[in-house]
Parts: sequence; C-alpha cells; structure tokens
Amino acid sequence: MSVDFSKPECRKITSEPLFGLCDDDNKSPAYLDLANNAIWIATVINVNEKEITFTAIDNCIEIFRENGDIESRCDVMLTSDICLYLVELKNKVSDWRSEGIDQLEATIITLKNLESAFYFSFKKRKAYVANRRHPRFVKAEPEVMERFRDIHRIRLYLEATIRIN
Repeated sequence: MSVDFSKPECRKITSEPLFGLCDDDNKSPAYLDLANNAIWIATVINVNEKEITFTAIDNCIEIFRENGDIESRCDVMLTSDICLYLVELKNKVSDWRSEGIDQLEATIITLKNLESAFYFSFKKRKAYVANRRHPRFVKAEPEVMERFRDIHRIRLYLEATIRIN
C-alpha cells in the first residue's frame, strides 16, 4: 500500500507572513486563506516568510486501512525546510481534543510506516489540534503530551496559533 502525499491538486506553496487554515466541514479539503480571518480555524504566523508547502490531507490524500476502509486523517500538513507541522482543524464545543489527537495519530502512524525517511527528515516535528471554539485552550495535559512525544517523536499542541520557525 502506498500513499501519495505530493498530489499537486492537494498542495499549495506560500511564503506569506500570515495566513489561515480553513475547513468548511463539507467533505471538501481544507485550504489556506490569506484575507478573511473570520473563517480561519488556525492562524499561521510565518514571520521570516519561509517557503511553506501546504498539503490538504483529509478529503484529498487517500489513506486506506488494510481492510479497504478509509483511514481517519488529519486535515493539513505544512512543511518547511526543517519543520513538519500536522494540523487537525476543529469547530466543536466538546470531545474535540481526543478526536483530534486520534486523527493526528492515524496520520502520523501512516507517515512513519510508509514515509519514514520523509517523516524523520525534519529537524522539528509538531502536531496541532486547533479548535475555532477554543483557540486559546489552556488546560495542560502533560501526561498525554509526553506520551504522544515519546511514542511518535513529535510535539503535540492544543492551540490555534502556529508559529513557523
């Protein structure tokens, strides 16, 4: 089984200093937006204007389980020269953290199993669950975050602001 994370129709390159990640939650892929911050679920701050490759994963990149069912996936992958950012976009009041973490984990496991060299080629790896309804979620869950980092070798954040560094 192979997965093509480089499908041109799922990718866009930007070096904008500020942009938003959006998901209309209508079975279409997530997208980036430069102008209408009212629809942004996550805000990306790219102060140094690095070239960022945006890849829509959910509803764009097909990932199947061994039984043929579609695998749960996160919404977005952002990559720069040394950083990998995986992002799950939510617009929910409850049960968004565990659901988002599960979707990130499914995508990470796929990357580690099928694209290990790609996954581990990044000096920094970060995973975000961003929720429009809780953009500044402050309840720390250190044991969940530590377990996530230990298992997947990627840092987990529960917030809607992504700083590209």
